[in-house]
Amino acid sequence: MTLPKSLRPRNRYVFFEAETLPDASFGEHDLRRALWFEAQNLYGDVTSAETRAKLVEYDGDDATLGAGVVRCDHDGVEETRAALACIDKVQGDPVGIRVVGVSGTLKAGRDRYGGTPETRETTVDGSPAWERGDVVDVRTDDGFMCGTHHDLGKE
Repeated sequence: MTLPKSLRPRNRYVFFEAETLPDASFGEHDLRRALWFEAQNLYGDVTSAETRAKLVEYDGDDATLGAGVVRCDHDGVEETRAALACIDKVQGDPVGIRVVGVSGTLKAGRDRYGGTPETRETTVDGSPAWERGDVVDVRTDDGFMCGTHHDLGKE
């Protein structure tokens, strides 16, 4: 038996992009654990549970950029955004998360915020590189160097 609509919790969907290094190796489960960990560290067990934040989907197949959706309670949107912003590492890999928007339904959110910039594999001076819009990540002997086409003199 389902609850009447007036008694059901009001959900919000927080759409985000996660940017990481091309050799990062974490999945949806690892990101989910990082979200729970950061929410508990930031707000404690009670408040983090009240937000009902749950990673609904994450598509991180791309080399450096993934997109995902976190469902939360309508009163817990700000707490969920803050917990996402606090995630700086997943499985030891550095990651940057940017909230793209918040929606009341998955369908409306996908229509408005769906899609991530495409990453293209290329080379820069013989080194493997990943290009996304104007941003380029180049693998060096010491790790990765991030820059723009302007930085690399490729305008």
